[in-house]
Amino acid sequence: MRERTGRHLAAAIALALTVSGCAGAGAGAQAEATNDAVGKGFPIVTPPAAESPSPTPSSSVPAATAKPIVKYSACSSGGTVTFTATYQDDFEFHHVFIDTDGDHRTGYTGVDVAGDFGADIMIENDLLFRSNGTEWSWVEVKAKSPLLSRSGDTYRWRLKAAQGRGRVVFNGDDGTTEVTTPVVTLKECDGPAS
Repeated sequence: MRERTGRHLAAAIALALTVSGCAGAGAGAQAEATNDAVGKGFPIVTPPAAESPSPTPSSSVPAATAKPIVKYSACSSGGTVTFTATYQDDFEFHHVFIDTDGDHRTGYTGVDVAGDFGADIMIENDLLFRSNGTEWSWVEVKAKSPLLSRSGDTYRWRLKAAQGRGRVVFNGDDGTTEVTTPVVTLKECDGPAS
């Protein structure tokens, strides 16, 4: 049993090195030859779907030390809520986190802001997600894209009032650095929402 386990471990290490590009051609050939033996009895791991949210956020930079998100607001008019933010840095992920019920125990708590905040809804770029707990776990909400417009670095999103009511945080993440605004309280829009 010990010899068999060692052989599986060696094959798994060789496969990992090959996938990461750290092994030479000889190790890659060995991993390829033993790949079937390593995979037997283990669950199939598939890459995430295109609709999956971004990876777990990177380290956060407090909003007081960096101002790459400006002119951010959240307002309601009629049956909709509009979110607007200008991202001055080149972020891959543009987020709007919404705490719809004011209870940090019912949504994602990893948003780095002062006070208790549990994001129940997340907009990521042009997709809408609902929280699946307090960790980074999201389920896509199949609906019309919340992205209303993008003009340069300014993004505007719109949701139905039931999904967008509550406290809001804007967030940008480039995979290395994450920046979050202070909490924004939803207000009535000045004039009709366009």
